[in-house]
Amino acid sequence: MVSNYLEPAEILAEALFGLIMVLTVTLGARLAMGEEGGARELLIAALGCNLAWGIIDGAMHVMNSMFSRGRRARIFSELKRSGESGALAIIARELGPRLADLTTEAERARLYQSVLSVAVRTPAERTGLHRDEVYAGLVCAALVFATALPAAVPFMVIADPFVALRVSNAILVGMLFGVGYFWATHTNANRLAAGFAMMGVGLVLVVGAMALGG
Repeated sequence: MVSNYLEPAEILAEALFGLIMVLTVTLGARLAMGEEGGARELLIAALGCNLAWGIIDGAMHVMNSMFSRGRRARIFSELKRSGESGALAIIARELGPRLADLTTEAERARLYQSVLSVAVRTPAERTGLHRDEVYAGLVCAALVFATALPAAVPFMVIADPFVALRVSNAILVGMLFGVGYFWATHTNANRLAAGFAMMGVGLVLVVGAMALGG
């Protein structure tokens, strides 16, 4: 299950990234369609682009996870070296902004004491590679690549490459709507409005990428 390795926000981000990448290829591909074999080259380019960037994005996810664990280990080590007042100040610095709207000052003080008691008992952890993080990176790569597959189907079943291109782009725009709709199910937002908003944002990002030579 994808949700076993990625948070909903991460799933949405990977899907949106993949859609933007493949739309950048297909929306800017009209010139190539007039050449012999242009449709096949477009299909290979779209799939290859998303595969390459999926691998890069997956590797970056693993690196970011390792960085987060390493930073947490450094903070725990700093807590153990500091006196109680200094350690509590560090915990307040890290957690205070996130808890300010949810807790009172007294509640935060008790929570900081609990965090400190756990931190001083936690053994130091080396920043190595974890299997779950590798799996999460592979899931990231698969999500980015998978977004290109629906765009490829019209070129396999429709003989006219120009019609296939229009159908492919329509499918991708519809998928942008789906990303926004899914995003709204996890937030306090109107699903239809979020879907159309994501379509607009995604297309603006695609146009921007094309204008910059992407």
